[in-house]
Amino acid sequence: MIRKKFNVDKKYIQRADASGNKSTEIGDINIFDKEVEKKFPFVIECKNREEWQLRDIIGYSKNNKSNPFKKYIEQNKVDLAKAGGEKYGLIVFSKAYEDIYAMMYQPELFEDLDLSVLD
Repeated sequence: MIRKKFNVDKKYIQRADASGNKSTEIGDINIFDKEVEKKFPFVIECKNREEWQLRDIIGYSKNNKSNPFKKYIEQNKVDLAKAGGEKYGLIVFSKAYEDIYAMMYQPELFEDLDLSVLD
């Protein structure tokens, strides 16, 4: 979707080789085009895991005391720090037989967020 939006070849926007684990990677999506990198306001953490439930997003559920979204957010915060604090956290998540969802969790930053680049 990002490549299509910015009309760039797949060699410029790719899933991170080590899923964001290399020290040179920031998040799970690598952007190798400097202009796109400047315009794209997010550091993305991708999760395709069975452990989450939608009710985990709004708090702890009785059946899932270890909310996995807390771990996802912490991973994303580490990558945001690597990005120098100029990006916003975005977690894209799914699991078998579910839709793909995205969650932004930094409401204090939304007032300055310019989403017009995504129009």
